[in-house]
Amino acid sequence: MSNQISRRTLLTAVPASGVALALPTDAQTATPIQRLYEQWLVLWDEVENLSADDQIDRATDRLIALENQMIELPSQCTADLAAKIAAYTRWGDCPELPQPGGLLWEELRMQIARS
Repeated sequence: MSNQISRRTLLTAVPASGVALALPTDAQTATPIQRLYEQWLVLWDEVENLSADDQIDRATDRLIALENQMIELPSQCTADLAAKIAAYTRWGDCPELPQPGGLLWEELRMQIARS
């Protein structure tokens, strides 16, 4: 038996930090990634109140779809990259990270090279 926590298990738990990444709320200035992140945050909060397995499964599928949409988009700013990392890793609590060749890691390497 593995000691790792699944994404589904993590989704049903209350986030350890209780802190959400704050992004611009003005729809005209928010980037596509930031708008997806705001949708993700709303759904993440809703998951905490679900109890039926089928509801949790559907919500988890929607969360993962939003995360994958964010990962596919290029970041326009540092806040975009932070939103991707926060959502995809559940603020570092999720052990199921993209493989080293994944889009997230490629983007991180590019961001570091630019600085």
